[in-house]
Amino acid sequence: MRYLRYWGIVGPLLWAQAVFIENADELGGTPEERVLRGNVRLRQDTLILLCAEARLREDGSFSARGKTQTIIGQSGTITAEELHYAPQKRLLSYLGSVRAEFPPATFQSPSLFYDRTTEVVFYTEGGTLRDTTGTIQSRWGKYQVPTETAYFSGKVRLQREGYIALTDSLIYETHAYKATFPLPVYFLDTARSDTLYARRAQWYRLTQEIYGYDSVAYWDTLHFLKAQAAYLHAGCDSGSASCEVHYTRKDKRVWAWGDSAQWFRDTLHLWENAALFWRDSAEKAFLQSYHLYAKDSVLWATGLVELLQPPLWARSDTLLYDTTQKTIHLRGSAWLGDTTTQLWADNIRLHLQGKNPDSAWAAGNVRLLLQADTALHFFHQVRSDSAVAAWDSSGKLHTLQFRKAVQVLYYQAGEKGWQGAHHVTGTALWLRMDSTQSPAYARISEHPQGVYYPLQSFLDRPLWLPKSRWLWPSERPRWPFPQK
Repeated sequence: MRYLRYWGIVGPLLWAQAVFIENADELGGTPEERVLRGNVRLRQDTLILLCAEARLREDGSFSARGKTQTIIGQSGTITAEELHYAPQKRLLSYLGSVRAEFPPATFQSPSLFYDRTTEVVFYTEGGTLRDTTGTIQSRWGKYQVPTETAYFSGKVRLQREGYIALTDSLIYETHAYKATFPLPVYFLDTARSDTLYARRAQWYRLTQEIYGYDSVAYWDTLHFLKAQAAYLHAGCDSGSASCEVHYTRKDKRVWAWGDSAQWFRDTLHLWENAALFWRDSAEKAFLQSYHLYAKDSVLWATGLVELLQPPLWARSDTLLYDTTQKTIHLRGSAWLGDTTTQLWADNIRLHLQGKNPDSAWAAGNVRLLLQADTALHFFHQVRSDSAVAAWDSSGKLHTLQFRKAVQVLYYQAGEKGWQGAHHVTGTALWLRMDSTQSPAYARISEHPQGVYYPLQSFLDRPLWLPKSRWLWPSERPRWPFPQK
């Protein structure tokens, strides 16, 4: 073999029609194969090759060894231990510690290929993409240089600051840091031990925002939520979900659903047709409203709120339920009832002992109705500005006290049945109930005045205090709640 030594090449040499030799310390070989050694620099169109040794063949193929570096376009660079070029396919094959840099992305793989016709870089035996947002690993991957878009398949794994995504197919726009998942994907937060599943998704890795579509599920050690679509901000531990949202607590004590949801850390909001089922041992509660808000042991509901916790029913504009303190606050057009008693007021606060009421306070337009004879529509009635009630240990109403602007409508019974009704006004009223939940003793004080009505005067038209009425079973909250 003959060698020609060049101490400096004045102008480029054209060889094999497509490859320019711009520099080499040594040039030798045969007419069929030229050998270049030392600071080799080759150019083919816009592609530049730097290496320690190259072999150029008569058919236009060539190979290179020794820290090869291929410069593609303005910013692309591929380095490897060796490369081979097949001119018929216009294909460059790289072997050994391959590193392809297309800022802001860097690919690493044991072997890599570059198709000059389509300007596509690809690997088939495993590789990794790295950028400022983390890494993407897969069995197979390709990168389109003109569009700056990468495609991955086969056990794809994305990682960013403790957040991992697992899927079988991925499209990644490198300059936008946008990952698109056309197939199911799992997002794992290793710090908070939560998981997001989506049938299709997009992940903006720079801002850590995730959008999931076509069936989504989110869960951690305590909670599970599923919906048709969801948004998750991984950095803020917040998100939202829409369409057929269902929530379950892992201890099987709480189930909830709604048309949409939002959450921030341990706080959950459900919107539109929101409903909740809560169970604690033998106790059960059903809650429905336009907006449900839950944090720790506190439930907050607004907009046409309905509560069913046997033997109680409740309805109001807003509701605050502390499941630890066993306290229910009803505000705005509040109504509270059981089988024999119904209470209306602007505001009601109820304390529970187990599943039964213990005490209650009401203020603003208070109206109390006690069942007397439902067949005849006879109900004992009280109106006042405020009221306090107490129940005994068995859950039966025991005593009531009313203050300011008190009106009482009381039906009187005798041995032969109903005899008449009393309408009394005063400033304060004290009631004691018997075991049948009927008034056993009543005392009205501070200038009471009253009227007695004989039975014949109201038998066909029962007496009612202003704005008082009894809600019948069809009007009360019931399970399942009807759609609004």
